[in-house]
Amino acid sequence: MTNIVNKLNAAIADFVQHPENRVLLPGTGGYSTPFRGSLFGCTRADDVHRELENRRASILLLGSNPNCPGSLENIQSANPGVGDWPDFERQAACGYYGHAVEGDDGEIRTWDPLHHPTSMGSGQNSWLFLARAMQESLGSLEDVALANVLSWGSSDVDALLKHLNRQQNGLADRMLSFADAQLKAMLEALSPRLVVCSKSAARTEWAGRLCLSSARSTDVRDVGPVGLEGRPFEMELGECASNGSAYPVLFINHPSSYRYIRKTDRPAVARALATAIAEALSES
Repeated sequence: MTNIVNKLNAAIADFVQHPENRVLLPGTGGYSTPFRGSLFGCTRADDVHRELENRRASILLLGSNPNCPGSLENIQSANPGVGDWPDFERQAACGYYGHAVEGDDGEIRTWDPLHHPTSMGSGQNSWLFLARAMQESLGSLEDVALANVLSWGSSDVDALLKHLNRQQNGLADRMLSFADAQLKAMLEALSPRLVVCSKSAARTEWAGRLCLSSARSTDVRDVGPVGLEGRPFEMELGECASNGSAYPVLFINHPSSYRYIRKTDRPAVARALATAIAEALSES
């Protein structure tokens, strides 16, 4: 059986080379591969595939799309050429499980914002906070998979959808249907005990085409104290169905939205998040 990374990358390549979707091709780069970092301590796709024959992921952590404005800029270009496409071809051929980048020393390494959140630059505090909360629940992040729902980048997912909707040829709908098929393939291959999902990836209007949007809520809770913007931290536990299997889903705010007082609010939120994850996993 083809490993899940090769399967998803091959599907992306096939999708963007159809004439009706070809406008997406220059905005398809190495960042378009769904996964980030490592899984089960493995950075190579074939190694992850072998591990998945005998084990499953504890958590599939989903983001919306790559934070890569250049992807959208290439899609918007009147004369896009090949754009980032050669980078995607290199990524698909390199054999890595997650997005691989070339360092200043010329070495190829996987970009791993979950296990090495300090690589996030100014955003590291939010990711470090989330990583520590999950690690408190699991003891280790080795079997946590980090992936994006959409393959095409922008600084704001709504900007991507707004542009594609202007195409008026059904491109946005086709892209969302494609994303749903990719997500279902991920779920089937990883069989995660829990999906942790940013609300923007399943609770916004554009996400209504995704299987996660059908998740029925079983528990909604607010966590205090109140943060800087006068709003509590909210979590919502639900369950979605895909390919005949049911998966518990914990909806949370995206890490970048954790604008809370670090010394007072964040510890309370981290404890509540760790408890919610542990409870959801105990029932899976």
